[in-house]
Amino acid sequence: MRRVIGFLVIASATSAAYSQPNRPPATVAERAEIYQRIADVESTANLEGLAREAAASPDPERASLLPLILDRYFELDAAGAVKLAGELQRSGSPSLVGSLYERLARSDVNEALSALSLVDDLVEARAASMAVFLGLGADERAFDLVAASLQGGANEQFRSDALVMLAATSPQRALQEALAIADTGKRRMLAMQIVSRWAIDAPSEAIAFVDGVADPDLRSALWTTALRNWRDTGTLLTYVETLDPQSRGKALMNAGLERLASDVPRAAAIAATVPEGEERTQLLSVLSNVYARQDPEAAVAWARTLDPPAPEIVANAVRFVASRDPLRAFDLAASLDEPQRTQTYLSIVNGPIEATQLPALASRVMRIDEERTRTPAVMTLVEVWANRRGDPEGALDWLNANETAVPPEAFERVGYFYARSNPTGAAASVDRVPSRARAAWIAAVTFGMGT
Repeated sequence: MRRVIGFLVIASATSAAYSQPNRPPATVAERAEIYQRIADVESTANLEGLAREAAASPDPERASLLPLILDRYFELDAAGAVKLAGELQRSGSPSLVGSLYERLARSDVNEALSALSLVDDLVEARAASMAVFLGLGADERAFDLVAASLQGGANEQFRSDALVMLAATSPQRALQEALAIADTGKRRMLAMQIVSRWAIDAPSEAIAFVDGVADPDLRSALWTTALRNWRDTGTLLTYVETLDPQSRGKALMNAGLERLASDVPRAAAIAATVPEGEERTQLLSVLSNVYARQDPEAAVAWARTLDPPAPEIVANAVRFVASRDPLRAFDLAASLDEPQRTQTYLSIVNGPIEATQLPALASRVMRIDEERTRTPAVMTLVEVWANRRGDPEGALDWLNANETAVPPEAFERVGYFYARSNPTGAAASVDRVPSRARAAWIAAVTFGMGT
């Protein structure tokens, strides 16, 4: 470790001291001695020499001293330290420009800005300008001071880099600066980032400013960005209500379902005012699903009030209920007009029904008054029961219990699917089939065995 200490004694032959390989790691006490020796150096010329040697050294232990040396240099000559750090960075050393410039900005604004104005390397200027901006508070005043200290490419680079950070304290100024950028792609990207952040904190202010953007394509993109980042559903819907009916649909679609779900009745009421068209149909369909998930009866009631009528939206809400509670959906479907009522009945019966729900649903099907509606529902139900749920015996038991009310074709359908899955059982069950349906059962079982 004495070799490392020798590095700090300017008059010593340091190159020889570091030329020996396989030195053991420094102890805590040895490192403390090194740090103290650096702190005791009073000459900036000596510190500069030490910094250059550390920056050029392939030895990790020696290179790790560079931050300590520059820190001590900063204590003696802050402006000289940041200048040296920039020079060393250009020669390939790890960058310490940012930390030193930020520190300088916090301690002496004028000195930091003066040093920054002398930087002519774009890479160094980028790190230095952002560090000074941050050190001065990253607000509008800091932005103006740093921008005034830079010229040409460094100035343009800083303006682009700092705008998103500036948006945290001065979003309107940040957006104004972004809109003045000549590069179309960069202008759009930065403006969207700024509006995204602004809309989280003050969405009404953000969208009001966006409404004044001259470029229609960019205005539309920023408007969408503001809506998607609007966090409070209440104020969002209040804003949407102020729009003309033609714009409300687009606003609701851009707001996102997660936002609308917290007040779906109000969102649904607004959606009902959107003019006819594909956008309205899509919006109503999406909202009916969200609404039905929360309050199925209210969703169906809302859908039935739509003007112009939207029977497919009503049926869609009922079908969504059916995916969770087919019996409940069946009762809701009874309130529909034809042909949606029959279509929805069939959709429910043909949907994802649990085997344990089949008997209760079958009883509900039998309470349908109109035979022309009840018969296809029964036929669909027994097919689902015998085929998809794999319980032909259960389906046959139910048919026998309702023999006088079900059509003979229902026995035929069960017999066919029974024979395909269990030919012996289907043939043996013929005696359980009522005489009026027995011939059809035998024919269906025969046909099922052959397919």
